[in-house]
Amino acid sequence: MLKVEIIAIGKLSQPFIRDGVGEYSKRVRPYYDLVITELSEYKPAGNSAADCLKVIEAEGARIQKALDSRKNPVTALTPEGSAMSSEEFAYSLTSSSDTGGRIFIIGGSLGLSDGVKKRAGTLLSLSAMTLPHQLARLVLLEQVYRAAAINFSLPYHK
Repeated sequence: MLKVEIIAIGKLSQPFIRDGVGEYSKRVRPYYDLVITELSEYKPAGNSAADCLKVIEAEGARIQKALDSRKNPVTALTPEGSAMSSEEFAYSLTSSSDTGGRIFIIGGSLGLSDGVKKRAGTLLSLSAMTLPHQLARLVLLEQVYRAAAINFSLPYHK
């Protein structure tokens, strides 16, 4: 079974997002080995660019440490990434089957460090619009389930 791992900064604080993530996680698990790893979110000491950069780098170091022992291809979710159709995304998951799976990275509210982006083999944008990082997790899981629907010929994808 293909492993889909999501490494995300921060816990889900909104009940409706937790419910949605729970629902799509349940739907995905019969088709993919789903693992979600939550890493602690840092809060900036102030609002300066230097304070924000410290947070991005600290979260990036945590993500890099989590990636150290993992061998699967890494996709970082970031606004400057490429967009994919649902069909392209589904195909990209099936092309991961030779490596055993795919790892998706979702940064915190301030984004991802340059080091994490460089570590990722793929940069993916879920939308041209800005999404809160917690909502990005829900959207990603919906698309993983949609990919399962496409790849396993389920009626969900129209």
